[in-house]
Amino acid sequence: MKVDKKLTGRRGSLLRLGLAARNWLLSQLVEESNLMDWKISEDSRSANEIADHVAWALGAVCAHIAEELGIEIESTKQSTNETGIEATIRHSYRIFKEMLYKMSEKSLDRWSTLPPPAKLREGSVETILRIVAGYHAIHHGGQIAMLINQAGRDG
Repeated sequence: MKVDKKLTGRRGSLLRLGLAARNWLLSQLVEESNLMDWKISEDSRSANEIADHVAWALGAVCAHIAEELGIEIESTKQSTNETGIEATIRHSYRIFKEMLYKMSEKSLDRWSTLPPPAKLREGSVETILRIVAGYHAIHHGGQIAMLINQAGRDG
């Protein structure tokens, strides 16, 4: 998707929050697979699994909302040149950005109900996207930072 103009208003604010959260999340990732794959216990998630969860959640929420709004997302397929968790995260945020550009400002006020397994059940499109693209990614970025720090001490 080619973007010709800067997104303004609430959609622009939401985009900036999401991209800042994405950058925070990406800044926590490290290249050492032993650290990214390390787990506190067998039943816990690794940093890689947490980062994948963030990307999956945003992609799933955007797909659901885009369908509700009748928006066709062109960025659904990840480039074969891009691999790894960083590429997966960037791809989900490209979908988020494309959706924001294609939706109207008024669409942010629409009420949406997410299907299971979403813990966030319903809210305005703006609230849901703010939570998933922003706060959720920031929360898990902190979780990843703590895990990698612990993995470095234990490894």
